[in-house]
Amino acid sequence: MSMDVFIVPPAPNDAVAAITAVANVLIAAAALVVAVISIRFTNAGIKSQREHNFLSVRPIPFIALADFENHIRVRIRNDGTGPLIVKSVSIREPGKKSKHGELVAYMPPLPADMAWANFSSGEIGSIPVGGEAILLELKLDEGKATEVAARDACRQALSKLEIGVTYSDVYNSEFPEKIRSLEWFGRRLAPSKAAQ
Repeated sequence: MSMDVFIVPPAPNDAVAAITAVANVLIAAAALVVAVISIRFTNAGIKSQREHNFLSVRPIPFIALADFENHIRVRIRNDGTGPLIVKSVSIREPGKKSKHGELVAYMPPLPADMAWANFSSGEIGSIPVGGEAILLELKLDEGKATEVAARDACRQALSKLEIGVTYSDVYNSEFPEKIRSLEWFGRRLAPSKAAQ
């Protein structure tokens, strides 16, 4: 007679199977938490990089004034880190409606033997980093009474104005208008002239 031997596998241990299943669920949950945290850090990094990109090309307009005995100048300088795209330049008396155009149009006529050293037509376009656009420049010989009188008349006219610059960056971002009063030119005028 032959005897067949049958090997019966041991009964599965229900406790080990349950522990393994719980461990798998915990590992999956931990992986999900790590993935969510990674996505949040990635989004924060992208946002930070985008802000850095905007700031790394941000223009900063400065309306610079020069008032010497032999030289008067008004210019827009770009003190930022990216190109300054000038959309418009407004010239106005404080409290009055803005007017676009040339600053030289608000100046009194010069003597026949005198000319402006430089002035802008009002259309500026783009100013590179560290660059400038001259709106008005007058050079004179302070030994000539007619030129000194013309300088003082220009100072008087400038002191009643303010300039507003509307601008953007290469991303066409909106910035508030940069405004500067030119009343500083009136500080050297006699009180009777400055009051007029």
